[in-house]
Amino acid sequence: MILVGRDRELAQIADALSPEISESLLCAVLGDPGIGKSSVLTAVTKRAAEQGVRVLRARGSTAETDLPFAGLHQLLFPVLDRAESLPNRRRSALLGALGLGEEDVPPDGLVLGMAVLTLLSRLADDGPVLLAVDDLQWIDLASRSLLAFLARRLEGEPIGLIVTARGDRLPAELDGVLPVIRLEPLPEQGARLLLDSGPNPPTGAVRELILAEAEGNPLALVELAKAMQGRELAQYAAVPVTELLERTFAAQVPQLPASAQAALLVAAAADTTDLATVQSALPDDSDHEVWLPAEQAGLIRIGPGLIEFRHPLVRSAIYGRASFSERRRAHLALAAGLDWDPDRRAWHLSTATAAPDETIAATVEAAADRAVRRGATAEALAGFVRAGQLSPGPREHGRRLGTAAVLAFVAGAISRAEELAQRASELTDDPATRVWTGTLAGIAGSFTLRLDSAFRRVMANTPDPSEDGGMRLFTVAAHIAFTSGKAEYREQVIRAARVDRTGPLTGFHLSVLAMTDPFGSGSVVREALPGIVAALDDDLAVQHMVGTLAARVDEPTTAIDLLEPIGGPERPDAALVQGGLVTADLGWAYLDAGRWTHALACVDRLASGEHTTLSSLGALVLDATLAALRGDIHRAWLRADLALSIAGPAQITALLVRTHWVTGMVAVADGDPETAYRHFRRCFDAHGEPLHYVTSCYQIGDLAAAAARTGRASQTRDLLSRVRELAGTEASARLQQIMNRAEALLAPPGETEERFIAALADPAGERWPFERAQIQLDHGEWLRRARRASEARAPLSRALKVFEELGAVPWAERTRAELRATGIAPKAASPDRLAGLPPRTQQIVQLAAQGLTNKEIGDRLFLSHRTVGSHLYQAFPKLGISTRAQLRDLLTKPQDGATNQPH
Repeated sequence: MILVGRDRELAQIADALSPEISESLLCAVLGDPGIGKSSVLTAVTKRAAEQGVRVLRARGSTAETDLPFAGLHQLLFPVLDRAESLPNRRRSALLGALGLGEEDVPPDGLVLGMAVLTLLSRLADDGPVLLAVDDLQWIDLASRSLLAFLARRLEGEPIGLIVTARGDRLPAELDGVLPVIRLEPLPEQGARLLLDSGPNPPTGAVRELILAEAEGNPLALVELAKAMQGRELAQYAAVPVTELLERTFAAQVPQLPASAQAALLVAAAADTTDLATVQSALPDDSDHEVWLPAEQAGLIRIGPGLIEFRHPLVRSAIYGRASFSERRRAHLALAAGLDWDPDRRAWHLSTATAAPDETIAATVEAAADRAVRRGATAEALAGFVRAGQLSPGPREHGRRLGTAAVLAFVAGAISRAEELAQRASELTDDPATRVWTGTLAGIAGSFTLRLDSAFRRVMANTPDPSEDGGMRLFTVAAHIAFTSGKAEYREQVIRAARVDRTGPLTGFHLSVLAMTDPFGSGSVVREALPGIVAALDDDLAVQHMVGTLAARVDEPTTAIDLLEPIGGPERPDAALVQGGLVTADLGWAYLDAGRWTHALACVDRLASGEHTTLSSLGALVLDATLAALRGDIHRAWLRADLALSIAGPAQITALLVRTHWVTGMVAVADGDPETAYRHFRRCFDAHGEPLHYVTSCYQIGDLAAAAARTGRASQTRDLLSRVRELAGTEASARLQQIMNRAEALLAPPGETEERFIAALADPAGERWPFERAQIQLDHGEWLRRARRASEARAPLSRALKVFEELGAVPWAERTRAELRATGIAPKAASPDRLAGLPPRTQQIVQLAAQGLTNKEIGDRLFLSHRTVGSHLYQAFPKLGISTRAQLRDLLTKPQDGATNQPH
């Protein structure tokens, strides 16, 4: 097709792919079928090749949408010989994903992504590279996800990425990642020029009718002009352009010889450019001459070893006009010649089969198993669902759907997992399968905020704890009990699980104890935790469980060490791992440990507009928490109000209590202790019982502070006594510190100092910097009011340093005011030297200051060394430096502190 009227779009694409204009060379071209996307892509790649750019191309097809990494294979096939130079682990991951490796384990998604990034980066050492992907909507999901990974990491690389896709939006994986240029219909002048560029351009009424019906669609203009030579157009009127085109193409097929029609249908069913594959499915007496009529009609193009439809609509028109029996014969013929490619063979057999067939179901399942081993979860899921549909018996149908449910859960499709697991549980007649699929449905239900039904499902199917897997399932029930905070759930789990604290304890035993009795069992869990951590294997769910139980018993460092590798916000799949719950749990551990910037990165990674899952709701509450502590009052109120509207009706009590605490802290930041007290008090019921048997207890320190400021100390002492009673003698250093703070704030005048000293006595309390600084602020305030100003300066100065480092603006301002009242003038906080840099650049700069090389930084942050160098190159002038040595000096120089100048 002649490219007419696209000068503006080509200029926009050239700008997007120009290193002089764009830091990341990315572009997506969207539009309707026939609008000219492929023609534009061809023009761009031709121009790039003429300029010496290495072009790697891939084109999506419906036949390969469910074939894992088919798009990646197309893209990298010309340069796969370069894979031999990759580090062993990355080479194995890449070859394994493409079905060319020897290892039979799924490649880690990050390792695979870094393998492709490294391969392309090394290729770019020889000159610029352009990745061009046509019909992205039909590229398999695994390849699309990898393209999204690359797109976020090509900044500073001489590597461009341009894709085309149908419609108004990119597929979800790349939506918002690539800048979009939309191809609109040609204006009237351009449409007329295109008509005039063809042989025998139409004239008169026919010309005007073509212009009206084509609606500026270039393909429609060209094809209708061909079709209308000597014909009437009335049959095409009043239908959408896409349907109009398909009718036009389909109308040409009956005029071809029967052998050519049959061959075209095989090619349409194959949807591949490999001529040998298509030819092998034709009758033995067929030769290459069978394609000549279709080629002369302009429906296909034949090249050396290649067969291509002139446009995807030609393929869909030919395939769509055939009957099911005709399509079935074509797929069976293709399957018969694909013994060398079992995955494509399975797809064709599946497509050709309407009735249950165990042999074909097993073939499709085997292909799905291979997809699992290659790390293509979404494609494997589709395969197991299809294998289930083809299963003649309920037992195999249920088992295969159950496997699909597990894969959906792993892929982060929690609602889909619940649906499949519930269906599998209902279908199967195997008791064991019914147990684990029912339990999985319960897990998924809890992740989607339906705790009551989830708990019933899990407990209905949970076997004796002494049986294999029994205790593992009880951890699910315990998690639901903790999240809901319901006493009856907790008691039911305790009775059924029957954990013997004196016997051998696995991670599952510890998890049940940590969630049902974290105070009474805290020391037991903390003592056994190091051995459990040391014995961990590669089970992601178990690592998440152990990381979560570490957080439950106030071991934030252990929690971060376990959760960060599997759910850190730098991971491209962070929002999918365990439904995003790992990342949410990690965010809370970061918050407790004083790593607020990292906690905010977790919030950003889980950003959601719907908040329909436990992870997105947790991220919403964490977002409100960080906003409150940093003094963003408006945002904190909005986020907290939304969280209350969700957590309350869903009875997510653990998060409901945290949200009440957030609203209290907003009032504290706003200088309103009366309102703060009311909100903190909502963490307990009218009778003084904790609303949540664990989470509420941690709010007693802030409740006591508000009570002391509003004259309610006496009525709050009873709540503190109840918390002391529940915590017992095995409270963690953190909770002990919080209770001691409350004791100091509520104590009679003669006992206050003793209580403050006790609150600050244990150095382990410094692991929770914000809470520690609050006590130092309280202590300093008390000392100043006791006319001991000189003694007050030390705790106040320590508190100010922590608040400034954390960015707890309201608390820092309050502390400065107290310091001024003691007679010293604290300097204003030094501006954060990195504050003006983007978050990723800040990370890179900090790691570079620690002495890491560009390659080491890239490996840690999943970036190429060249991208790291680009960030540093842009950051140095902004920081006023030019060398790494200066960078280390800049970031290690002590911040300006308070002066001890009396007024």
